[in-house]
Amino acid sequence: MTATLLMDGVKYKLWTPQKENELEEKVKEHIKDIFGEDSIYFEKRKISSKFGILSIPDGFVIDLRSKKLYAIEIELATHRFDHVVSQGYRHIHAMKDLGTKHKLVKGFNDEIKSDPYKRLLAKNFIGDDLYHFLTSISENPELVMVVDGISKDIKQAGEDLSARIIEFKTFEREGIGLGVHVHLFEPVVEREVKPKPKLEGKPTPEREYRIPILEALIETGGKGMVRDILEKVGAKMKDKLTKIDYEKLPSGAYVRWKNYAMWERLNMIHDGLLKKGSPRGIWEITDKGQEYFIKRLESLVSEQVKKELLLVLEKLDKGEGVSVAELATTLNISQAKIYDALRVLIINGEIFEPKAGKFKRLR
Repeated sequence: MTATLLMDGVKYKLWTPQKENELEEKVKEHIKDIFGEDSIYFEKRKISSKFGILSIPDGFVIDLRSKKLYAIEIELATHRFDHVVSQGYRHIHAMKDLGTKHKLVKGFNDEIKSDPYKRLLAKNFIGDDLYHFLTSISENPELVMVVDGISKDIKQAGEDLSARIIEFKTFEREGIGLGVHVHLFEPVVEREVKPKPKLEGKPTPEREYRIPILEALIETGGKGMVRDILEKVGAKMKDKLTKIDYEKLPSGAYVRWKNYAMWERLNMIHDGLLKKGSPRGIWEITDKGQEYFIKRLESLVSEQVKKELLLVLEKLDKGEGVSVAELATTLNISQAKIYDALRVLIINGEIFEPKAGKFKRLR
């Protein structure tokens, strides 16, 4: 039976990664949540023991506040004891090698100095003696295993390796999938969290996302990946969205406006505007959705405006098309209203856009 997380009346189902790199991507996104805001992450790199046995940990983290160096090993709960222990011992023996320590220290030092953010963060804690600090923490590194579940094999391997085990679980929202998710884990270091100042105002209502979602889907040929559609929706609504819309939700999964857009997508499926049962991560518009979008636009644009716009297009077009700004100035109508009218005429097949921002009448 799949574990279920119930949060604010919404169900989230346990997501199980099939490949190690799937878990690795999720963990990397939340390194600072796991190890603290004062940590610096370094990508995986080859290290070797004094006997030349190669090893590649899944990354390294330096906690500047606690003055600790961690080697990260990401494992799936399905991995067997012998595999996990073999990997772990290679990392441990390699990190004990003097040559490897020097190589790591030099690599960390060069990367921190070449990155303005990392350089400033390090300087706030250790001043200018970076190399000495890195040399000091490299003497006693700690192996941290991040896993999606703690099996008997994982637990035994952790004890044999004297490694810290972090269980990092991911739950995807029922009916939506990984597009909206939450994570459950225990951070390496618990630190006091300062309350964020409360933002004024109200979030943009879910219904406001309906037309931008439909428009984004029409622009992508009727269907598209969730991340691409949301990117288009965000661009279309940038003048409407407020600070509170961009606030990250307590779950940490998404900013508020994306969460609201996800909810509106469910409403749209219920209303028959989007297809039910589309492949995971894909949104698709229905014929009803296209009709709804066209009628909605046509209700915003009068027949008189459309007629005048077609006449002005024909009059001003010198061969390359006419811009929205030119049309708005000539007709003394806002650019927003001109844009709505142009969308209706494009959908009706009366005009086209030969190049970005220029419009021509079809003859």
